[in-house]
Amino acid sequence: MSVDPYQVLGVPYNADEDEIKKKYRSLVKQYHPDLHPNDPEAAKK
Repeated sequence: MSVDPYQVLGVPYNADEDEIKKKYRSLVKQYHPDLHPNDPEAAKK
């Protein structure tokens, strides 16, 4: 079963490229294991 990237990012289907990039980068910063070294959930996500 495939995962819908729009739902994963939490952006609408009519989001433009800049909005998608902005949301992706914010999630990367939020869950990056290097920024949260003691959080096993961050490493999993």
